[in-house]
This record gives sequence, structure tokens and C-alpha cells, in this order.
Amino acid sequence: MDRYRRGLLAVVVAACWWKGVEGQQQAPAIWVMGDSLVDSGNTNFLRSNARADYYPYGCDYYRGPSGRFCNARTFSDILGDWMGIPAPPPFSDSSTAGNRIMGGVNYASAAAGILDESGQHYGDRYPMNQQVVNFETTLGQLRTIMSPFDLTRLLSNSIVVMAFGSSDYINNYLMPNIYSTSQSYTPEAFANLLLNRYARQLHALYSLGLRKFFVAGVGPLGCTPNQLATGQAPPGRCVDSVNQMVGPFNEGLKRLVGQFNSGSHPGAMFVYGNTYGVFGDILNNPARYGFTMRDRSCCGIGRSQGQITCLASAAPCFNHDQYVFWDAFHPTQATNAVLAQRAYSGSANDCFPINVQQLAQMSSVPLAPLHPRTTTLALKIAPVLEVEASSGFLIPETMAFGLMKSLSRESLSVALRLKSPEVIGPKPTFLLYSTARRVKKRETDEITSPPPHYGLPTSRPISEILKELNKKVPDSLIKSRTEPNGFAFRHLPWHIVNRIMNLHAPEWSGEVRNITYSADGKYVSVTYRVTIYGTDAELFRESTGTSPVNDVAYGDPVQKAEAMAFRRACARFGLGLHLYHEDPIKIWW
Repeated sequence: MDRYRRGLLAVVVAACWWKGVEGQQQAPAIWVMGDSLVDSGNTNFLRSNARADYYPYGCDYYRGPSGRFCNARTFSDILGDWMGIPAPPPFSDSSTAGNRIMGGVNYASAAAGILDESGQHYGDRYPMNQQVVNFETTLGQLRTIMSPFDLTRLLSNSIVVMAFGSSDYINNYLMPNIYSTSQSYTPEAFANLLLNRYARQLHALYSLGLRKFFVAGVGPLGCTPNQLATGQAPPGRCVDSVNQMVGPFNEGLKRLVGQFNSGSHPGAMFVYGNTYGVFGDILNNPARYGFTMRDRSCCGIGRSQGQITCLASAAPCFNHDQYVFWDAFHPTQATNAVLAQRAYSGSANDCFPINVQQLAQMSSVPLAPLHPRTTTLALKIAPVLEVEASSGFLIPETMAFGLMKSLSRESLSVALRLKSPEVIGPKPTFLLYSTARRVKKRETDEITSPPPHYGLPTSRPISEILKELNKKVPDSLIKSRTEPNGFAFRHLPWHIVNRIMNLHAPEWSGEVRNITYSADGKYVSVTYRVTIYGTDAELFRESTGTSPVNDVAYGDPVQKAEAMAFRRACARFGLGLHLYHEDPIKIWW
């Protein structure tokens, strides 16, 4: 049986590899974010106690121990094989630069969570927020070696794999002696908190130009050897209470994917991976997949070999491929192969609303450079968006929304939002603000369901919002810059304006209203509208920014003009207006 199992796995892995060699590569790049389930070696370069850079980790991997928490390859490695994409290098490796990053980068970090605090007892790690910032760093590098058109085409056709959430439970919520979240939040409220944070960064990545997302749910954590070792479940059973905790998160994540696909993120597709369901099928039917051991790890110590995870130079089991779990927390390569295959070509029960193969095959129209002689463009943000040009041609919707991609590598992980009352009603249906109900859990607490739309903040009257926006901006947020011609000026960066708007007017929306070129084609102007929503009214302001077409020193000219228009529109609400009046000659809006 062991020989047959190994042979079967070899055939599956070889098929994946051969598909990538002989078949056409299905995506130009793969960007991986998550925790130790998909870490390819980033933790090797961090001061962390969560390590996998020693034997027997990697004992079946051609490079030996690589920092992967597995005997060989991870889920994302094998999923990339199915698409003909080589495993991307880890972000932390100093050699991850130049042409190496054009096929994607792995940002995943062991013990990393959606919450910054999760896993902090292990030491350094890259939480989700930092991983998005790291991706922006990569974008800055790509801009130096690729044209704007090629970069946008690369991003819009790439596959993003995200595997977060497990660490927030294992290395936070389920550790009450270290973290207080289980005393402060009910399971439903905690899931809501995680989903709010997740939604922010998914939206930020979309705003940076990515369009194809695979978002993996959390597996049945109550079935891991680590949880079985607690003795909270009878033999042959999982710890049901733990599995029930992750239920609200998975259900909410699937709903979140549905919301993101409902029209709020044009040109994009988000896919939910039912990790819990597929993993449960493996555990309930191990023989079907060639497994003989499902309730203990291949490498570990103690009950279920899960009380202490795989130590350096420990002797693992002999038949690696017959074990579902490699160590106390992580699956074997054999299990990862099943998970990846089901994600790639599985049914609607495995992936929602489509699988990764279908996701990769979807056409994505990249942002093309606007014709320098184009006259007025009327940007219509409607259910079916099209951008009409007076010259008679149409610009696809992805082109218009592509104008919102990141302007600089220093931009924060919250980007400008495109919302339209025509599409989503008088107020945005999805907002990026955390409102998880913070409670002191008691036995009599009634468990409430998460709201249908995560992150809906409490509105205030327009007068109160304007009062906050008119306050003087701290000097620490004001930046200075000198142009090549020696002209120096002080300014408020667009991402700072965006953060302040999110803080004081969280239900704001913004849209590009017009793009025009001068008659000689040397300048481009963008008109931008910002709308704020209060409990008593809604108010909008518009402004225009202009940039020389040939000035690419600070990014794409259209984006530069758009950012300028955005800042000016916000200034008309009072945000940073004191700077504008301080010295009109040296202030750049």
C-alpha cells in the first residue's frame, strides 16, 4: 500500500509538473500571502522561533529544508504547478529582485495572522498588513523594470493566493493565557473583526491593480494533532468546539467573496476556497485518498504526536505519504496535493463561485495608456461601465478602474475607493472600517450573527464630519519635496488624505468624473468628485488636477493628476485647507 501510495503521488506531482512544462502557462505570475501553510522560507530571514529550516522538514524536497512547514511542497507550490507557474521566491531573500520577481513573490510568514498581534509570542513575522506593504515594495521595483502598460497587464492577469485566519485562532484566540481576545470577543464577534481587517486588505490589493484572487478558508483546526493532544475529544473524534469557532469566519468569508463579486470591484474575480470542506472529506474518507493515518502527525512528540511539534533531527514516520498531517499543525505534501487539485479543478462545493482553473482562464483587460490626442472622456461608473471618448472608441471598464492603482511604493495599505451611488445606492454597501462588537463574554451572552455587510460604521451629521475635517493637520503628516527645477513645496500626500477621510468620514466615496488632454497633447487634467455621507445629508466636492504628459518622475501622469484632484477636492471640505492658504506659491495641491 505504501509503495502504491507513493507511486500514485508521484504520478499526480509529475502530471502537475508536466502540465506546466508542456502546456501553456496559465498566468504570468502568482503572488502568495498567508501564514506557515504557504510560507516558502520568509521566516528563515526573521528572528522567529517558528522555524522549518532544519531536518526533517523538507526531507522529501529536492532542496532539502527550505523553510516550508512540510516534508516537501506546500499547497501554493502545487497549485502553481497546476497552472504551469514555478514556485515564487520568498520576499525576505535578498536575491528576490530583478527578473526573479516578474513571476511573482511569496510573502507568507509563519505565525502571521490577519491581526497584527497574532503569533507575536513567536517573535518576528509578517502579519497580513505588512505583507500587503511588502507587496507594494515589490511594485516599486517592478515599476523600474516594466512599462506601466506591461505592469498593469501583469497584475491584472496574475493569480493571488491568500491563506489567512488559522494563526488568528491557533496563535491568538485559542491561547487565553497569552491573548485576551477570547475574553473580549464571542466567536462570532471575533470572526467579524477578522473579516473587517481581511476586507480592507483585499480591497487595497484590488486598488493596487490585482484582479484574480483565490481566498482560502480555514480548515478544521479541531482535527489537528495539536488540538487532539489536548484530550478534549474522545478517540476518533475532533475537538468540535474548536471547529465550531472557525465556522462563522468561513461562512463570513464566503459571503464577503460574494459581496466583492457583486459589482463593487469591477473587472475582478474573487474565489473562495472551501478548505474546511475538502479537508473534512479527506479526514472522513482517508482510504479514498490513500491515507492510513489521520489522527496523529508524522513528526511530533506526545499524544497524537502533537503536544510538541517536529524538532530538529527528530525521526519522522517512514510512510510520509500515508499521513494526513506532517507535524502538529501542518499537512503533508500528499494532503497539500489533494487540496491543490480540488482548488484547481474542483466542483462548486470546493470553490465558489468558480475554481482556480476557470479563474486563470478568465480574460482580464489591462489598463492601456490613453491616447495623447484623446479629448474629453466621460467616465460613467454604472452597472456596466464604459468610458466614452469623443474620438469614437471605447475604453473597457478595467481601464478606468485601473487609474486607481497605487501611486507610490510608500502608499499605505488602504487605497482610494471607487463607489457610485448609481450602483450601490445613496450610501456604500461595503465600507472598510472595523466595527466588530467588542464584548465581555458571559455564559448568558446571546450569540448574534455578523451583519450582512461587514465594516459598516456609525454615521454622524455632516456638520460634525466637516468640523473634524477642518482641524489643522499635524506637521508630522506634512511632507516636503523639491522638484528637479529647484522649486520646493510642502504637501499632504494622497495616502495621508485618504487615511484622514477614512477616519473622520468613513462612508466617503470617490470617482473620476472627467479626463481631458490639452489641445497640444502636452497636459492631462483629471476631475475628481469626493462625496461624504452623514445621517442628515450627503455632500460632494469636485476639483481638477493637471500634470504634464511627459513628466513621469512621480508616476503615471494621469494618476498624478488624479491624486492632485483628489487632494484638492478633499481640501474643499476643509481637509488641509490651512496649508493651502499658508503659502499659495509653495503649496502643491
